[in-house]
Amino acid sequence: MRSEVYNIDCMEFMKDLPDKYFSIGIADPPYGLDKKSTQGSGKLKNRTLNKHDMTWDVRPGQEFFDELRRVCQHVIIWGGNYFNLGPCRCFVCWDKQQVWPNFSQCEFAWTDFDMPAKHVTISNRGGLIDSVNWHPTSKPVELYRYLLKVFGAGDRGGDI
Repeated sequence: MRSEVYNIDCMEFMKDLPDKYFSIGIADPPYGLDKKSTQGSGKLKNRTLNKHDMTWDVRPGQEFFDELRRVCQHVIIWGGNYFNLGPCRCFVCWDKQQVWPNFSQCEFAWTDFDMPAKHVTISNRGGLIDSVNWHPTSKPVELYRYLLKVFGAGDRGGDI
């Protein structure tokens, strides 16, 4: 299976692609949470997440979702509960095995697949963060392996 990585504005990139160019698109767009949710206060004001610039957390417009669905045969969108994507039969619930009660215990991904909903338990590593290579909404590699196995080439006999 061939993979390519691009460091480019996705809207600029997608506009030049033909319809259904990709077999699957997995997106984790900014959720656009309110300041209280992202900046914290009181005991949370010094947590690691709040030491990073969160000005990027701007919810994309409908154009992003329309374009993503145009260029992908199927999509998986993390944080689907924050966007107006319509109902879905096959949502993915990622149980993070989160140990802190004031952090989300799981995350929701909206999909357009016509199959039963999925539940996957993969540790988010207990919140241990590499201070050099850290992103506030990072996901474990194992989670993406799972998604590709269940929804991508893995189900069709391809390598992951």
